[in-house]
Amino acid sequence: MYYYIVIIGAFSGPTFRPHVEHVAWLAQLAQNEGHTVIGLSCDGAVTDCYARALLGRGRIGCVGCSLAGLRAFSDIKTQSARGVQPSASLEGWHDSEILSSIRTLLREEDDAKLIDPPAQTLINRLAPTAAKMFGIISGWIEREELDALLVFNGRMDITRAAIRAAQAQRIRFASVERASFDTGIRITPMTDCNSPKSEERLQLHYRDVPLLRDQVLRAAEFIARRAINLPVSEWRTYNKDRISAAWPETSKGTRVLVGPSSQYEVAGGEGWENLGDMRDSVEAVVARLGPNVSVVVRGHPVWSETIASMTGESTTRYYRDWCRKHKYHFIEPESKIDTRSLIKQADLVLATGGTIGVEAACAGCAVLALAPCYYRHGGGVGNAVGNNAIETALAIRNVPVEERVRRTLRSIYTHAFRTTQFCDFARPVQGTSGATWEYRDGANFRQVEQALQTGWTQADDTRTTEDDTDETEVVRWLMEERMEKIIEESERLRSASSNLEWKRLQLRPVAKLLLTIRGRLPKGDLIKR
Repeated sequence: MYYYIVIIGAFSGPTFRPHVEHVAWLAQLAQNEGHTVIGLSCDGAVTDCYARALLGRGRIGCVGCSLAGLRAFSDIKTQSARGVQPSASLEGWHDSEILSSIRTLLREEDDAKLIDPPAQTLINRLAPTAAKMFGIISGWIEREELDALLVFNGRMDITRAAIRAAQAQRIRFASVERASFDTGIRITPMTDCNSPKSEERLQLHYRDVPLLRDQVLRAAEFIARRAINLPVSEWRTYNKDRISAAWPETSKGTRVLVGPSSQYEVAGGEGWENLGDMRDSVEAVVARLGPNVSVVVRGHPVWSETIASMTGESTTRYYRDWCRKHKYHFIEPESKIDTRSLIKQADLVLATGGTIGVEAACAGCAVLALAPCYYRHGGGVGNAVGNNAIETALAIRNVPVEERVRRTLRSIYTHAFRTTQFCDFARPVQGTSGATWEYRDGANFRQVEQALQTGWTQADDTRTTEDDTDETEVVRWLMEERMEKIIEESERLRSASSNLEWKRLQLRPVAKLLLTIRGRLPKGDLIKR
């Protein structure tokens, strides 16, 4: 008999960060298969963590985290970390593991700023508590003789400590996160949630495989909804009141649009090491393109948001000052300019993450991926990651537009419905922007077992075809911007499953009350101190 162990991080409850109920649902599946499940709740066993540093709530923040975490679900046996004797050995833990938390708290892109007092103060504050949690998890694994561990996220301080403890104890583990788009759950075995390892394997496997009609429509619907500003089930949506705009510079040369994303969110993650400064990569591409290049850098809208008490000004300034130095045009994060209108006028888009790469490729624009974006191996964009990759990547401009769109849709589908797990069994409740979820019967924990045993995420949807007729039709609809037609046809095919019974997970009364109150507050980390 295996133990499939569930541990939660110190984030907000499932109403706004659905990871807790995702993990609880997976635990129920494991129990249905006959496994013994033991949960672990921090319960304030450490005196500080990312969430407390973010929201500045002190120990009072531990109450909601404990009551609305795994303890919210009556059918999961949950132990307290306060009752665990920490392992005496910290071998396998390094304080550098918390740098992603530090950079995210400060919203800091510049590595050089990590030696400044604000960063050093946070390091001195969080490093000892993360090391203590590493010892607690190690001691818990030893005491319970655990075989496997399911951990939320695996990136932030104490959840990072959990996966490192599992590694040190030589047991299997997987990180659990909410899906990037729409339905399903991200389950990443033997690494943190940002690792591209399994994703890249599946992208390479399916890049040359045509999509079935329902598959290509689901992928195209994502692009279509964003194009005409309809609701999408993403964690956050930005710039809802956007306006079209002309290219902000007068130039007869190559027009390059740069869409930087927040690299601090992937700092230290497996597969994201040693990438260097993304700005250097942009400069290298621009230099290769020759003279008369018009560069526009679109600041990410998230930088205009205040998260707890921290603004995005540091990240904005990091790119704004760079643009000023190189005479690039910088569009402020709070600008209402529609990025899609700029994409249509660009000759080349440089993506460092986010959705701008797939949106641009599906709009017919040539794209270079400068970071390990999920779509860089799909064939729809040029992969400019690595030494001397720029020349090869620029060859994407010679690939016919229809072929680039086709391969990008395959990339989207593989990411959203193959790498993502349980897509037919877990979905966001309509109208909640992905903050509340519901589930249906029939899911099997064995695909999680397989991921734990092999160390690879297996494709959630293995259906394939050799006939690209339907794929070609939808690709042309997208190129003709028949967005309403795509959405209508995709919804029509999905309506066949609309009579299936979906249900929410049952909560203890006190947790239900807490989460009802929590649901009336701003979403996730947008809560102000």
